[in-house]
Amino acid sequence: MNSLTFEARHKMEEDIHGVADIVEETEDFINQKINEMQKAMVYTHGNHKMAWDRAVFFRPFLAHDKPLHLMLLRATRFDAVRAAQSLVFRFEWKRRLFGDDLLIHRITWDDLRAEDQAMVKSGFHQLIIDHDRTGRGTLYSRLCLRDMSNPVVFYRSSYYILETLSNYPEIQRKGLVSIGDCRGSWKSSFFQIIKVIGDEKQAIDKFPYHNATSHLIYDDPKMDAFIKGIRAALDREHRMRHRFHTGSNLEIDYSLRAFGMNLSDCLDVNCSSGPMSTSGIEEDIRRRVKMDEEWRRLEAPYRDPSSRQALFPNPQDIILGHNRKVSQA
Repeated sequence: MNSLTFEARHKMEEDIHGVADIVEETEDFINQKINEMQKAMVYTHGNHKMAWDRAVFFRPFLAHDKPLHLMLLRATRFDAVRAAQSLVFRFEWKRRLFGDDLLIHRITWDDLRAEDQAMVKSGFHQLIIDHDRTGRGTLYSRLCLRDMSNPVVFYRSSYYILETLSNYPEIQRKGLVSIGDCRGSWKSSFFQIIKVIGDEKQAIDKFPYHNATSHLIYDDPKMDAFIKGIRAALDREHRMRHRFHTGSNLEIDYSLRAFGMNLSDCLDVNCSSGPMSTSGIEEDIRRRVKMDEEWRRLEAPYRDPSSRQALFPNPQDIILGHNRKVSQA
């Protein structure tokens, strides 16, 4: 913190407490930043652009998808170069997790594997949209419930959970608050946890949201060594935005309220399903499935074989290359 200017420190503290000014998004400003972002895409390393180039080939509209570009710009606070890098990473990551078949499609509940769905239903990782007084979203993780032996399940379920951010422009603008709940008995060892956190910190940094602050809560003094290990695994930016809360449930509740979060009905250490009740988790899944159905309805005209509209190739289409040979893409 001492290496920052007073203005930078003040701006970060406002961001952490949820009182930072939101960037005024005029039409001219947005168009300028999208243009800068698209120019920056040209200079992004080719090896990392393979998934993005493939997605644009199959769905050219993506290259001019304003909501998609704007979501990444908001996540990077309108840093066009970082937004371009994040967009490329997002598609590379999506291809790695879900394969080519889903690269240009929204990830729906039906696209998840059984173990991914079980992870979502466990309540381990959830996006809470209505508990922050300043209008930010809350990304809650009950870390003790996480099985570190298969990180890919966490990534796929997290990708699905964060996919719905495209439906919440206000949260995109204000950012997310991350809460890691370290209370309860753990499924994995300390060394497994530190290794996974170290491996995934770059991936988390590229997720499509602005992380205003991260809060780690714990009630066992023996966790101090674990907390120090987590801090060591984080980069400078994340360390400065981390806040730690320990003590009883009531003390933690009051401590979080100082940062604008009223989560007294969510953070019950005896709640095995996470911050929400089982019925709450099921309701959240139903809401997501409804969003998936709306997306399918909007996509339907382009998937009809008899339609003359074609935003992207369908399985029955034949794609030719420049030399008139059938493409193998």
